[in-house]
Amino acid sequence: ELEAELDETKTTLHELEWKVGSIEEALQNAKRSKSDVEDRLEESAREKLSLELERDELQKEVDRAGQDEEEIGRLRQENARAAALIEEQNKAQFEEQMSAAEERNHKLSEELQATRSELEKLEGDAESIAREAEEQREEYQTREQQLNATISSLEGTIQRMEESGAESNAER
Repeated sequence: ELEAELDETKTTLHELEWKVGSIEEALQNAKRSKSDVEDRLEESAREKLSLELERDELQKEVDRAGQDEEEIGRLRQENARAAALIEEQNKAQFEEQMSAAEERNHKLSEELQATRSELEKLEGDAESIAREAEEQREEYQTREQQLNATISSLEGTIQRMEESGAESNAER
């Protein structure tokens, strides 16, 4: 009983050691994650400071621009005209691209149809060649059978001639 209890205690000890190892590994991972988060926080703080400086500069520019209302209005009108022009150019370019795409699609469709037709023709040719090959094979087998019959007949004739010649020699 003591040995069984000792074995059970050892097993429990091994399980606890494994759990401690897992916990230590998780702790190391957590420390690494914490370090990574701290690094990201520092980077974020630097970025925030940089953005705040940039925002301040932009605010200064806005303040300077705000001093001249007429210039701002003129710039807005130019911006609106430029936006309209860009939109018109984009629309024209889009229509050109769509037209070109439709044309390419049509050409590809025609090429696909031609390829299908060629494939169908090739399949028909292949079937025709297969039929022709089968016919030639059958013809070859028929000729082979005829030749075998002729050879057998000739061998019979030769054997009879040899026997006849042997009898003639015996009679002499």
